[in-house]
Amino acid sequence: MGLNLNNKRFVTVNNKEGLSSNETVFQYYQNGKVITGSYKGGAIVEGLLIGKQIGDNKIQLLYQCLQMKES
Repeated sequence: MGLNLNNKRFVTVNNKEGLSSNETVFQYYQNGKVITGSYKGGAIVEGLLIGKQIGDNKIQLLYQCLQMKES
């Protein structure tokens, strides 16, 4: 197993195409090849992620989030 994402936090540095921003904090957990986590901040009220490690330095992730816009 080449990666260890367990208990790691990341912040978006630059994202011109998506919802995450430098205010979005991602918290990752890993158990074997299974990766789970959550994220929030900026435009994202709550987000969840799930995925798997598919190689020594390669992962596949699915993201789902709730965005709240003020009216």
